[in-house]
Amino acid sequence: MTHLLNEPKFGDIFRELMLNDVKICTTRSKRLGNAGDTFDKWGATFVITGFEKRMLREIADEYRAREGFETKEAFLAYFKKLHPRIGGELDHNWTVTHFRKYLE
Repeated sequence: MTHLLNEPKFGDIFRELMLNDVKICTTRSKRLGNAGDTFDKWGATFVITGFEKRMLREIADEYRAREGFETKEAFLAYFKKLHPRIGGELDHNWTVTHFRKYLE
């Protein structure tokens, strides 16, 4: 297990969702680390549990709740705001990083 030195960036809207185990994955252009690696955010430690390559349309349909959104439309709107150039391309592949709070 490696502790990631660079704290991953998450919007402040995700603070309570992550601390309460609602947001348990993040969609990025690349992997954050390796399964078993840990990172700190908002005073808690999280452990990476796995990765998947998925199309954005699949992520919006299947993972939007685990991303912390009630609807796929809300997820896609936020994602497009973060990635204005390619965030609306539903067939583009992204890496989904799964994580959970680390319990020692």
